[in-house]
Amino acid sequence: MTRQKSVALDRFVTTQLLTCGFLLLLGWSSIAAGNANETDVEIESTILSVATPGVPEAEEAGAYADINGLKMYYEIHGAGPPLLLLHGGTSHIPERWIGFLSKSYQVIAMEQLGHGRTGDIANRPFHYHDMAEDTIELMRQLGIDRAIVVGYSDGGNIGLDMAINHPDKVSKLVVTGAQIRTDGLEPDTWKSLNSSAVEEWQAPEGYRRLSPDGADHWPVFRNRIVQMWLTEPNFTQDQVRNITAPTLVIVGDRDMITPEHAVEMFKLLPHGQLCIVPNSGHGVMPQETVLEFLAAQSSEVEN
Repeated sequence: MTRQKSVALDRFVTTQLLTCGFLLLLGWSSIAAGNANETDVEIESTILSVATPGVPEAEEAGAYADINGLKMYYEIHGAGPPLLLLHGGTSHIPERWIGFLSKSYQVIAMEQLGHGRTGDIANRPFHYHDMAEDTIELMRQLGIDRAIVVGYSDGGNIGLDMAINHPDKVSKLVVTGAQIRTDGLEPDTWKSLNSSAVEEWQAPEGYRRLSPDGADHWPVFRNRIVQMWLTEPNFTQDQVRNITAPTLVIVGDRDMITPEHAVEMFKLLPHGQLCIVPNSGHGVMPQETVLEFLAAQSSEVEN
């Protein structure tokens, strides 16, 4: 059922926030164990070796695919309906979320241009749309016609681009800490991106450990991705209104994305749900809420 544009604030507080479950009423500071901010997560679980027909295997674990000039690293875990897990900017595959998702879904987690074990192309500017097209091409090579997309931060922005430009490829969408415009950022975050403080950002441990380009490449990578953050995303309201996939918008009340921006996204989405998680920052992932949303029948989600 299409939501009226004039949805009032009290309506989504009393109805849509119920998506977050009764755990909010119990005063939990986070809904599930996997709610720590995603900055530079240590890989704790053993990565499964993957052998995909037509795609060369990686040297140690996972696999690589030739994607639009990239040697893109990806992993596949579990069995069930396909689910794409998209990491945040400057990060890598969030292993801590694979465990609960792979119990019911076949999780395909990849690393985008210059992230994790996927090498950079220094003369290729960063654009969310290009990374979305890389992801669509990986789906094609793996024979995946349609999939659930779960994205964090930049991964959520990529998921939104996929849902806008390839609606037939996205069955459901979950985004946490995502945005549709640059003005969705908290003022302090925007101020930091526009200051000389960017030059002081050091390579995260995960980048130093995983990047095939080496730690010395970090300043080149950092400056290019920050340039993207200053200008993108810039989706129009009509583009968001036309997203057909049932979409769950998640934001922490202390997120880098303002709650007001998350509310705007929710109001624009024709089949949207909203979950604001208390006492939580960027990249919160309320596991029970996500699984309930994914398990619901489409008719239930749309209504």
